[in-house]
Amino acid sequence: SLGLTRMELESYRYENIFSSAENSRVTLNALVTEFPDVRETNTRLIVKPKNMNGHLLVITDLYPAFRYGDEISISGIVKLIKNFSADTTGGSHFDYKEYLGKDGIFQEMLYPKISAVSSGNGNPLLQKLFAFREMFSDKLRQNIREPEASLGLGMLIGEKHSLPKALLDEFKRAGIIHLVVLSGYNIALVSQFFTK
Repeated sequence: SLGLTRMELESYRYENIFSSAENSRVTLNALVTEFPDVRETNTRLIVKPKNMNGHLLVITDLYPAFRYGDEISISGIVKLIKNFSADTTGGSHFDYKEYLGKDGIFQEMLYPKISAVSSGNGNPLLQKLFAFREMFSDKLRQNIREPEASLGLGMLIGEKHSLPKALLDEFKRAGIIHLVVLSGYNIALVSQFFTK
């Protein structure tokens, strides 16, 4: 019960970060705290506004591209994250708000005006790991054609969003979508289990 109480208090605290600015335009500086989630038509950035608790989901265009550790200036309308309706998820219910809430993300900005302030502000070790991940993805794409390259990236590093929607639907229909979301670490654990 103590854990549940703490979770509720944290949720309330984070939900009220921008309560006074809800549905109004704000300008703030923020740090990109996660590897950018690049999709077919947009990029999703998890950012931490300076001098504030909690995080903000920023959905923006593919270009200009931002990286982990970039400090950016954002100007846009802050909205509370809402759940998808059953119509948009094919009749199933997905609690999107709680899914993001577990990471302290309760607000979003859709296609705000963004400008770069500085780069290299993140954890140096994570920056090196993310740079290696990008280099690995680029090399794989250069040497293997699509959709095989995207499938390989999904299986090795869990990058499933680069797969075409039609192919993802085929995997779901065949009941093998779990193959795409396996990370390289999971594969290493399974292979280690079978070699011993």
